[in-house]
Amino acid sequence: DECPAFAPCEPKWACLGANLCSEGYTAERCSQCVQGKYYRINGECEKCPDQPWLIFVLFFLAAAVLSFAAWMLNARQVNIAFVAIGVDYFQVLALFARARVRWPNILKGLFRWLSAFNLNIELAAPECAIPEVTFSLKWFLVMALPITAAGLLMSVFSASYVYKTFIKRVAAKDRSSHAHALVSVFIVMMYVGYLTLTRMTLDVFNCAPTDPPDGNLYMSGMTDVICFESDVHLTLFPFGLVAMVVYVAAYPLLSLLVLRKNKLIVKRDQVCRALAARDPRYKTREYMTEEVWLFRRKYNRLYYLFRPGKASYWIALILLRKFLIAFTALMFRSTPSYQLAFSLLVMFGAYALQVRNLPYMSPSDYDRTVRHHLLQAGIADTLHTRSDHWRIREEMSAVEEAYNPGGARTGAWRDAALGAAVADLEEDKATNVSFAMFLVDYNAVESVLLACGVLVNLSGIMFLSNRFNDPELMSYYTEEYDQLAIAVATLILLSCIYFGLLLAFEVFFMLNPERAAWCVALCTSRTKREKMAKKISGEDDKTKARVSAGGSGLAGGDIHMQQSAAMSSRAASESGQAEVAGGI
Repeated sequence: DECPAFAPCEPKWACLGANLCSEGYTAERCSQCVQGKYYRINGECEKCPDQPWLIFVLFFLAAAVLSFAAWMLNARQVNIAFVAIGVDYFQVLALFARARVRWPNILKGLFRWLSAFNLNIELAAPECAIPEVTFSLKWFLVMALPITAAGLLMSVFSASYVYKTFIKRVAAKDRSSHAHALVSVFIVMMYVGYLTLTRMTLDVFNCAPTDPPDGNLYMSGMTDVICFESDVHLTLFPFGLVAMVVYVAAYPLLSLLVLRKNKLIVKRDQVCRALAARDPRYKTREYMTEEVWLFRRKYNRLYYLFRPGKASYWIALILLRKFLIAFTALMFRSTPSYQLAFSLLVMFGAYALQVRNLPYMSPSDYDRTVRHHLLQAGIADTLHTRSDHWRIREEMSAVEEAYNPGGARTGAWRDAALGAAVADLEEDKATNVSFAMFLVDYNAVESVLLACGVLVNLSGIMFLSNRFNDPELMSYYTEEYDQLAIAVATLILLSCIYFGLLLAFEVFFMLNPERAAWCVALCTSRTKREKMAKKISGEDDKTKARVSAGGSGLAGGDIHMQQSAAMSSRAASESGQAEVAGGI
């Protein structure tokens, strides 16, 4: 007589019992997808599309269209930094699909398509077009993406260098001037792909038992890959260690090191960016100085979204958030309730930090940034301290006096800076433009999308409850389950529409500010536009009172005054700040 041995399956619903597999699953423990007919995505086997090659064609067409659109906008000098906020949001939402939650089909579909922002190779269903494709091959293909990108950029650099040397006969010092732009492109590629690289790297280290446990640890929930025993894991493990050091750890740490080491340059560049909105000279190489100009060309993608005081480290916090979410999605996958609870903690912490710090610098913040810079520099001058703002102001004053297109030292920098600080927005046209700028507030958009992410995360915990997982109870709560699914799907769709409309308006405003302002004027009252314009420029009575009294901030806490320990008394502090405010 033979004694039956029971073995767990992964996922549980892959096995029907009596040694039978669910549709699409095969092999021992139903651990494989039926070759050529089903493919694995988010840990489950899905039916192959009728035309698998068509997916590859659509991917290439979409990439071509997006590349062409980005090239056109860049040629028109349109800065679509706003896109990065949406990409981060969509990447995080897509990871929720990997949680072992009984997600409704409508949410599974949404998460699946959003995984395109994660460069999810599984979305292309390569196993359907090429049945011999294995997990190891897909893993190595993803890990090779940064190396391939670096190789292509090096080829572009070499070709351009040869062209400048032998065709254009450019001077030796200018032959490699395009290298900075290529470094910037590589930084963007690494930022977009960081979450995917982290997730794939952690897959190798994601060794967890089955439910119920059978005494073995399996890699990423694949019951045919035993950790530290199977050939697949032994092959991937050393490469996973290298990827962990080079991709997961080195990229954010080196980015933080570069920004912190050049903190003053980063702050000065962001001040120049704010000043350039009123005075185009601050886009030029001469007014920015050679050092700042070259640093911007190479590293600006690491900090250009943020205010001067946050620019030298906030990108590291975003990368940390991505790492923690990827870590949570993989390492706690066997216990979905704990996974979603930890993920909720990360998301809510990110939301609290965002609301508390408001790190992004939108176009509507440019004037406020300049006023803050002038105020801090003036306080440092009054108190005889040498703060970063004081050093930046002194350096920019020296540059302006040394460089003037007319040859005269007219103090144009102070005129331009003070003009930005006390901009007159009484004219109707200027009022409309300011209000249009205010509509796309990066901090507001980031806060809204993070809040939506928190709610979607919370809904996953609700779907995990016995209310929807107990077969006996489910029959009573089917309608409630469907209503919750519709509510969450509506939330995701509305957040996508919200972001899409603001992105379209942002591009429209960048291309034609006056026309965008005219459109806004048709939809709002003049009184409301004037009130908002005064708030943006800091000319409302409440903001003036806060500045004169040396309050803690302008416009709801956007400018945080750092009180110096060297002040002899509160009265002296208020006197000094009021004096600076009077000068502005």
